[in-house]
Amino acid sequence: MTGPLKSIGSTATLAMWLIGVAGAAVLALLVNLAVKQRRREYGVLLAMGERKGKLIVQQALEMVVVAAVAVGLSSLFAGALTQYAGQALLGREAAAAQREIDSWEAPPPAAQASTRASTPTTSRSRTPTPSTGSPYVSTGRTSPPWAASASASPSWPPPSPPARSCASARGPSSRKASDLTMTQSTTTQPVLRLDGVSHTYADQRRTTTVLKSIDCAFDRGTFHTVLGPSGSGKTTLLSLAGGLDAPTKGTVSFDGRGLMELGLGRYRNKHAATVFQQYNLLTYMTALQNITTAMEITGVKPATGSRRSQALRLLESVGLDADTARRNVLRLSGGQQQRVAIARALACDVDILFADEPTGNLDEDTAQGVIDIFRELAHAQGKCVVVVTHSQRLAAQSDRVLTLRKGRVFNCWSFRLNRPSNATYQMCG
Repeated sequence: MTGPLKSIGSTATLAMWLIGVAGAAVLALLVNLAVKQRRREYGVLLAMGERKGKLIVQQALEMVVVAAVAVGLSSLFAGALTQYAGQALLGREAAAAQREIDSWEAPPPAAQASTRASTPTTSRSRTPTPSTGSPYVSTGRTSPPWAASASASPSWPPPSPPARSCASARGPSSRKASDLTMTQSTTTQPVLRLDGVSHTYADQRRTTTVLKSIDCAFDRGTFHTVLGPSGSGKTTLLSLAGGLDAPTKGTVSFDGRGLMELGLGRYRNKHAATVFQQYNLLTYMTALQNITTAMEITGVKPATGSRRSQALRLLESVGLDADTARRNVLRLSGGQQQRVAIARALACDVDILFADEPTGNLDEDTAQGVIDIFRELAHAQGKCVVVVTHSQRLAAQSDRVLTLRKGRVFNCWSFRLNRPSNATYQMCG
């Protein structure tokens, strides 16, 4: 191969390598984004009670499929690019060789004139030299000039690129002291109890204790709220009570049975559900599909009708009609997505419903609608509803308010709001 052609080949090889590296980088970025999205979805499914082993196997299979598709596409791209570049390079080389042959076969004008003078007019044919029998003897060659380049090994393709006690006697500001009367605490068995619960987070630099010796109980048919400033441990308390994490010390019990004995996965699957602040809906599904998926994971079979009809009834109970139920959740408003998340939590017929800042991103009217749903679930359906919030307005409409400060129970107030004139108040133990 001549010098210019070698330069062209080197440039094409370098360009191909650069394109391959850029393609691999873009492909890696897309795969990374897809994996992050799937991890988030797996977290949602795990919180709904799906078996962890099944999710791990499914994620591994998906990664294998993605890797195989990525390698296959990269190979096809690199092969096509190699073939195109090789054909272009060989075409240029063949054209250059043909031009060289043409220059050898056509003698210069001076030689043509002398040949005409010495050759009879009756013979214009070109005769090979008898001693060699080759028309290339005048150039010192005995074979065509392309023979040597054809016998050389090609340079293509290139290699592929590889509290407890109360300290204050002050309830929410919306209550009047004249409307509150002291009562004795009930003796019913709480559905959920935290005894001496502490929780600590440790990193490379320090250890942080978020909750310190928490003792509290939550009853069926009661709408609870947990108040406190940022960093007081509200969300951590919700995670421990919801079975999303295990406490460092102490015991969390459901119906008198410890969650570690019962099993966190079984507890989340059969008895407790969480409505997250960011909803955590499966965004590639409709509202209806989000509900039926939760029912399939937990194995819920309605007494009458299909899962689909039961899901539609649940969505209707939170104020969403059939047309809205068939829309993709990304096409719903924030309030509608919150209602879908509540319906999904109810689809498993759980005993306890947890919610993390459910009205934080909603307008006043929509937030009131969500509060009414929580009250209905507690008072009409006998659910235990536990809501973490900063909203005094929401807390004023609940039955019991637990306040946290610096990881400890600051106070606990209990109300019954059947009628304003019949409101009662008690200290929580």
